[in-house]
Amino acid sequence: MPGAFGPRCAGVKGHISGIVLNAKGRPVAGAIVEGVCIQRWTIIFPPPGFEIVDCSTKSDANGRFAFTASRKLDELDVHTPDFGMTGRLVHVFQEGNIIRVSP
Repeated sequence: MPGAFGPRCAGVKGHISGIVLNAKGRPVAGAIVEGVCIQRWTIIFPPPGFEIVDCSTKSDANGRFAFTASRKLDELDVHTPDFGMTGRLVHVFQEGNIIRVSP
C-alpha cells in the first residue's frame, strides 16, 4: 500500500494530457480517464485509503485526452464505459501520458 507509513510524493496539477492505448497499441476511443489524488497520509485501519477523483474526461476518436486538474494528481485511472478494459498510470506527467488498458 503506497504511503502506508509516510507521505506520498507530490503529483502534478494543471493541464494534463495523453493517450489511451489497448494491449496492441491501438487508440481507445471513449475511454473514461479520471485524475485521482490520494490523501497525503494513508490510514492503516478502516477506511483503508482515501482517493479523490479531481477531474474526468473521455478520450477522443484518436484515444487522446486532456483536462485541467485543480489538485496534484497521484495517478490516472481509466476504463471503458462497460469496464471491459481498465488501466492505471501512477507516474503522472503534464504531457505525454500513455495509459495502456487491457481486459
